[in-house]
Amino acid sequence: MQPFCPVSSVSRLRLPAGLLLLGLTAALALLAACGRASAGQLEPGLQTAPAAFASLGLPGPDSLLRSASAYPALRLGSQHLPQTGAGLQYSGYSAVLSPQPGQGMDGLAWAVYGFNAEGLGGNLNLSYGFEPGMTGAAQDFWLAVANFSQQRWDWHSAVPSGALSLNANTNLQDGQALVVLAFRGSAPWQLNWVRLGPAGPSPHDVITAGCSSVLGGHYISRSTCDNPSFEPLLWASQDGIGGDKLGLQRTQPVPGWAGYHYDGRVLFWSGHEGFWGTGNDAKGDNDLFRTQALRWLLDGGTKVLCLRSHGGGPDSSGFSAAVKAALAGEGVSFTDSNAAPTAELLAEYDLVYIGHGDSYTPEEVDTVMAWLEAGGSLLLAAQGWVWSGEELPLHPLNQFGARFGCWISNGLLSDASAPNGQADTPNFAVAPLSEYKPARVIVLRTSETDVNTVKELAAASPNDIYVVEGQHMGLQLLSSDWPLLNDPLATINTLDQMYLEQVAMVGDQNRPYGGELTWIITQHAPSAGWYMHSGNPIVIQDYASGDLVQSFNDHGHPGWGLPHEHGHNMHLSACAYLFGADAVEPCANIWSVRTFERMGWDLNQSGHPDYYQAGYDYHYAPTQNYSDVQASAWIWLGLLDLIWKKYGWEGMESFLAEAALDAKNGVTAPDDAFRTAYLVEGLSAAYSLDFSPLFDHWDFPLTDATRAATDVYPDAEIPWN
Repeated sequence: MQPFCPVSSVSRLRLPAGLLLLGLTAALALLAACGRASAGQLEPGLQTAPAAFASLGLPGPDSLLRSASAYPALRLGSQHLPQTGAGLQYSGYSAVLSPQPGQGMDGLAWAVYGFNAEGLGGNLNLSYGFEPGMTGAAQDFWLAVANFSQQRWDWHSAVPSGALSLNANTNLQDGQALVVLAFRGSAPWQLNWVRLGPAGPSPHDVITAGCSSVLGGHYISRSTCDNPSFEPLLWASQDGIGGDKLGLQRTQPVPGWAGYHYDGRVLFWSGHEGFWGTGNDAKGDNDLFRTQALRWLLDGGTKVLCLRSHGGGPDSSGFSAAVKAALAGEGVSFTDSNAAPTAELLAEYDLVYIGHGDSYTPEEVDTVMAWLEAGGSLLLAAQGWVWSGEELPLHPLNQFGARFGCWISNGLLSDASAPNGQADTPNFAVAPLSEYKPARVIVLRTSETDVNTVKELAAASPNDIYVVEGQHMGLQLLSSDWPLLNDPLATINTLDQMYLEQVAMVGDQNRPYGGELTWIITQHAPSAGWYMHSGNPIVIQDYASGDLVQSFNDHGHPGWGLPHEHGHNMHLSACAYLFGADAVEPCANIWSVRTFERMGWDLNQSGHPDYYQAGYDYHYAPTQNYSDVQASAWIWLGLLDLIWKKYGWEGMESFLAEAALDAKNGVTAPDDAFRTAYLVEGLSAAYSLDFSPLFDHWDFPLTDATRAATDVYPDAEIPWN
């Protein structure tokens, strides 16, 4: 099996609550690109280790605790022998070995890995895989193999993508092998895996062999995995928008992961258990896929236990009749049990199937994991659906999956372009792993890191998705565009300031979306009728990413669009659409105009320097017709500009602050007549001027009640004839 670097999502705030959350160490380590090490031989012959390595003072090989594991002889970076090593941190299931020059043992970072090589033959190939970009010079890496025949360590000068042939006569004892990986220098080394012997079969290749079309058929949730020994099985079409609805399509949704955990095999399926049942017989290659999945899990075994210890979940009747018939000739039997999992119960079975149900106890999870790690196989199948927030870690799939790096999110995947016409039952592609483009959503926060490194990171890992997050705004550009942006830190600081300036216009009375951080993300939607779309997140067409880069590079600001879209958020959320009858776009443009003025940006660089002209022309025309106001996105904005030019912005901001406060207190607009009255009466009160005659001139449909309410103020002095 080739270790695979899978999708791993880093989430905060507006990402769905169920996505796997990574700690700071893991998040920073994930910034390196994913990859596989190529095979290369170490320098031939035994080498004398430098004095620094010799000073490790390793005990004799025979005194070290060795692994009792039999197969596969694969160790993830984090699975080194306990209580051995120095300079170790972890990134998921990888080990980050960080030499500390000047500290103890000459600043070495090192770890010991143990293998059981029984049954693997004579001379054995040892190989290892590092994360590209995290390795220092080759001469800083040394590898020691236990020489049991002479009770010593044989050192080899190693390279980051190396392999070594072990001699069974000298490097094995009772089928055991021990290997030390040691590093010096100043650069961290992320070790993903170490393997002794031939690679195990690829789960993806075994399970999908001969398949060309697999239909979900039932509800499926997004799942992620950060274990480099697991592989994705299927992925949705390029158009599938995913369960998070954020439009980050390049993290293509994967409903199933399969891999090795110590000596066990796992298939983690984040879809409805019904996928494995009779209801999907004869749909595409579903039965072939399911049959081969069970064969891979059983690995020659014959006994399947459907465990329903806490209610719910499938029993043996939940497997397709076609699958059962195919396996019956191989002696495979299915048993149901509602009992709690015990070591005695599990020892009788080769494969345990756990589906949807209530949570397991920590002790029960420990029991199942011990059985799995000793060589059992586990099929986990359920969807996230109603699990969310604090409950999500208690989902049975997450209780077990957290132990080997898999995670299921809440909600459902959808694919609006699903060929079967059912958006909630997307079709999944069957293709070689080489055609799968894994991606991670990586968040760089100004409070935690130098976000300008996004330029180099995105260039090195173009499949990954990078979000630069400030205090109030988060920006995601196409990875191909990040290297072209002159100053990402200045960009996100500018967007943060834009947010604060717009919030100041409502007196900080009622921030949109409760004051949550707002993300700006790209979406590939070429047939859509919008260029940018408001909301949280604000969604922009992927081609707008390059436009933003050019605007920030040339002018130091985002242009008209983002202030306008966030202006929609301010209008529709902070002010709850209390004003602006038939004029949603002009309302958003209020914030665009004021943002340019407050931020000191040049309106000549906005794309709309003459935003007011249509309103002025309407105002001074011989006749006015309110239907023209309704039909134009610019007339009403120009009419308001007449007020700002004459009386300034203070009254407008007072009006907006009152609207935000009213919205916060639950005031709603029942109809457009209310919105028109609210606008005219509110502006008149804020400026202490009677604007009713002016709005009458503009042919707005005013009521006598509104005219009476504003008549207490002196008339505005803007001429209109």
